[in-house]
Amino acid sequence: MTHSDSVEAFRTHANYLRALAKLACDSSYSSRGEAYSSIIQRVLTSSILPVTRISGIDLQQVRTSLENAWGTELLLALGAHVARDEEIIRLSNNWNVVQAYYVFYHATQAIVACKGYARPTTHPKTQQLYFQIFTKSNQSLAPWTLGFGNSGPVNIPEEFTINPWLHSWTTCTEETAWSLACKAFRTTREEMIPNQMRKKRADKRNRRKKDWEEEEKERVRAGRAPRQIPKFRLPLLTESEKKDVYSKLRPFTLMDYLFRLRIRSNYEDSAMFTDGPEEEGQSGQVREDLLLLSGSVALLAELFISNLIGRNVILQWVDNWLERNKAPGWTADLAERYILYNDLE
Repeated sequence: MTHSDSVEAFRTHANYLRALAKLACDSSYSSRGEAYSSIIQRVLTSSILPVTRISGIDLQQVRTSLENAWGTELLLALGAHVARDEEIIRLSNNWNVVQAYYVFYHATQAIVACKGYARPTTHPKTQQLYFQIFTKSNQSLAPWTLGFGNSGPVNIPEEFTINPWLHSWTTCTEETAWSLACKAFRTTREEMIPNQMRKKRADKRNRRKKDWEEEEKERVRAGRAPRQIPKFRLPLLTESEKKDVYSKLRPFTLMDYLFRLRIRSNYEDSAMFTDGPEEEGQSGQVREDLLLLSGSVALLAELFISNLIGRNVILQWVDNWLERNKAPGWTADLAERYILYNDLE
């Protein structure tokens, strides 16, 4: 990609991340601990947390996945604590998006295991389960429950109207954040459509081949001479089949969007974060937004699991993990949330 392509891509995705972080905590905050306190109150006053405890849970798997999320979050936070130079921040953001995604990945798997199901072992399955846990909850708890599907936005408050024509570079405000977030999810879903179309065409070709083979078996049984196997070219889709692809592709979520960034930064456009920023401080804001988003989903997982196995159990896990991994004087992220959880009644 050209330098201008990287600049435009960075401007777009930095604005999307800013919108998503603003939806997570729309008030100004002086620390992530303050933001977490606000998010906890939003979650506790919603109906998203489970209320029925489940027996027979594989607690070791729950704990392992949760600790993987904590460890990945810590690596992201430590990098932010140490790396202060603009060039280093730019370089680190290529990996920060990867780490932020994996916090979502492990946190989702922890919730799934705590609900009594086998831990998913693939990205698509984990992303599907994130959608089922959060977006299918019908809770307006943005950005975690927000989605965009074939019929448009999912879990948007009634008082907000989404502007589908809003430019990606529009200044992020409390009003525009919803449209920007929906555009991030919509364009992520649209990037998946060609792949789904190819799969549909391949399935159509396989069905034609199978039908021909069945017909050929009947011909041979009837004593007719075998025919030469034809070339089964990849067929085009009808308009009805194309619509079927669009309608069956589920709504896309915050986790899907972060996976898109992970793939882009690692495999498609590593220059977006290094060459894209135009002003000092933009890369730092991207990193801060990633820290808030990843910490917030870890917080959600902790609250989910606390409701399912008991707050005392998870507090003991947190305490033990911090004892092994917290540096002297470190008070960020999980350490901040631990204090907040102890203060809950």
